[in-house]
Amino acid sequence: MKAVPAFPQLVRRTVPVLAILLGWAGEARAMAPRPVSGERLYARHCASCHGARGEGVKDKYAEALQGDWSVARLSRYVAENMPDDAPGTLAPREAEAVSAYLHAAFYSRVAQQRLRPVRVELARLTADQHQVTVADLLRSLEGPDGPEIPGRGLEGTYYNAARRGGFDRTKQVHQAIDAVLEQDFREGGAVRAALGGATEFSLQWRGSVYVEETGDYEFIARTPNSVRVWINSNFDPAEARIDASVSNPADPNHRMTVRLLGGRRYPLGVDYWAIPGKAGSPPPSLALRWKPPHGVERTIPARNLSPTRVAPTFVLTTRFPAEDSSQGYERSTTVSKAWEEATTAAAFEVANHVVRRLDRYAGSRAGDPKRGEKLEALGVRFLELAWRRPLGAEERRREVSERIRTS
Repeated sequence: MKAVPAFPQLVRRTVPVLAILLGWAGEARAMAPRPVSGERLYARHCASCHGARGEGVKDKYAEALQGDWSVARLSRYVAENMPDDAPGTLAPREAEAVSAYLHAAFYSRVAQQRLRPVRVELARLTADQHQVTVADLLRSLEGPDGPEIPGRGLEGTYYNAARRGGFDRTKQVHQAIDAVLEQDFREGGAVRAALGGATEFSLQWRGSVYVEETGDYEFIARTPNSVRVWINSNFDPAEARIDASVSNPADPNHRMTVRLLGGRRYPLGVDYWAIPGKAGSPPPSLALRWKPPHGVERTIPARNLSPTRVAPTFVLTTRFPAEDSSQGYERSTTVSKAWEEATTAAAFEVANHVVRRLDRYAGSRAGDPKRGEKLEALGVRFLELAWRRPLGAEERRREVSERIRTS
């Protein structure tokens, strides 16, 4: 077996070989052509006619040097025709270098977009567009919708006891999805049977209502008993649209009007309490009806009701003046004083809405040691949603951080 040389011997034998190889490499580098600077070639041969950045030169070649040719096509043209005073004098690799430089620096569409960023232009929205934009923006700050529940109607929970203003969960006896809310709770009926024949009872419905058309909807709760109704709000007693906590058989109709945007679902909730009244009082009953825009009063159809719970949608109530489309456009070509006043009033309405829900949107509360951080995070999120792009560090400092510190 051939002996393996010791490590020092290997080093002594390897060094001369490496020196020879490195010498060859050095000679190869010396013999290799030096890289050609396309930028220098352009400055020497092209800038006098085309400008330092291809912007053009008056009385020589005034048009900007830009287009959609590839580098290869540019190289062939430059090699044959440039420079103008001595065409064909550039070597092929020089033509390639100068073409690659100008293509990347200012000629190509990508280079033009980099040099001249797209200008942000403002467009005045129509009244409908303004309402939808504000609704979508604030809707994104609300919590997520509940899980989708199949079926048509509202989810009803029945209690065989009545505690006006509240519910005794230990008295729950039945749960169902009711297609419509127009029921007579007379003895012997299906509801009373589900309640075990109780003469004092309460019911609660939760879900959402879908509207097809934008406009003012009148909701009517008809009952001689106590009732509370929520439409497009959280189920907080303070936000109830109808709150008839005291029975009034002489005036059973409770009405309210709310503006809604078409093509959306809105939270809908009803609390009902039936407490035996004096002799001769009308039997307990409840009907929830509506009068849609351009429609007639009727029971809310089951197809518009869903047991799925959804978050509220802010709907602007500020009225805008009618658009002047006499110039052939969907919006006026000028901004009238009435329009300016309406946008100002709308801005205050939106701001007041956000202020009232500030802690809910930010996930904070009064006295929270991290409330400032949470409000700043909310401000950043709000602006990024409104502007549809991330905020830069300076924008974040100027538009959010400083405003929160000084407010």
